[in-house]
Amino acid sequence: MKALKRIVPDIRNERASLITAVGCMVVYAISTAFYAFVSGPLLKFLFTGNLADIVLDSEGNVRDTWKLFPQEVVDTVLNIQTDDIAFFVPVLLIIAATIKGISQAGQFYCLGRIAQGVLQRLRQRVFDNLLSQAPDFFTKRSHGDLLSRLTNDANLVEQSMFYGIGPLIREPLVLVSLLGYLLYSDPKLAMVTFITIPIAALPIVRFTKWLKKVSTRGQAAQASINIASYEALAGVQVVQAFTNEAQESKRLGSAGFEYYNQMLISYFIRAVRTPIMEILGAAALAALLAFLTHQIRTNQADAAHYMSFLAAFFFMYDPIKKLGKVADYLATGEAAAERLLEIAECESSIQNAP
Repeated sequence: MKALKRIVPDIRNERASLITAVGCMVVYAISTAFYAFVSGPLLKFLFTGNLADIVLDSEGNVRDTWKLFPQEVVDTVLNIQTDDIAFFVPVLLIIAATIKGISQAGQFYCLGRIAQGVLQRLRQRVFDNLLSQAPDFFTKRSHGDLLSRLTNDANLVEQSMFYGIGPLIREPLVLVSLLGYLLYSDPKLAMVTFITIPIAALPIVRFTKWLKKVSTRGQAAQASINIASYEALAGVQVVQAFTNEAQESKRLGSAGFEYYNQMLISYFIRAVRTPIMEILGAAALAALLAFLTHQIRTNQADAAHYMSFLAAFFFMYDPIKKLGKVADYLATGEAAAERLLEIAECESSIQNAP
């Protein structure tokens, strides 16, 4: 992300939106962990019909996670009448879903504002620097390539901001909140499950590096298509006068075939990565499920506690999977940012007199 880091000053201009977005992401992460926190006790309550199972374990002690709340909250839940149970549980879930939905909408809007602000400033910076270049600069570069950078590459950078940088902040926050819950509820078991994180991250890193190389070649091929199209159409009278239609068609076809090959490789990377992540996630989940089943049967452990632990572990799979998609946008955005910054930071041969 060397090139994307160089446009960080553009993000600082959207400081208010960034702070709001991160705040919404924190609330979103905590609400996700809350679902894991209540899932096990709620499932046990559905089978037993006893609301105390939400707060108390099988030995009648207050669950560790409920010790985070004031004693008044614990007593209030324990004192809810049976007739109010059908009302209490749905309201609890609706409140949690509302908080999560509002935070998700807030960070979505703020990320869009940041991405559009970065796009506007970066494109303007590139264009202004183009206007300051000497005439010989434009004789060495194709107008089609320059237009491709101002349009296609600029849009790819905007997408990397929205679909790449945003989730790169949000999804780790979700993981941290879930990992924090796992560590608090069962530290020993949590340490064992941590082994699955580097196993899942390794293919993401490898595929990202591969995809960046393919994206760079694909964007160069896209620029070649724009060059061939622009030059042929801009000078169509000359092309027709010298009967060069077949040559120009072959030129465009060659560039289009190169782009076609690079896109096939890109699709292959994405196609292979998804099932690999699915298999790794299923294997880790199956191993954890077998272990928890053994613990419940042999050690008479609290099933609700392990159900919440399993739910938190299961919820971790979604942000890890999304981080895999983030790698796609970061790889293409990195390649596009390099092409844009090459123009934005190119010094003009025209020097003002001292």
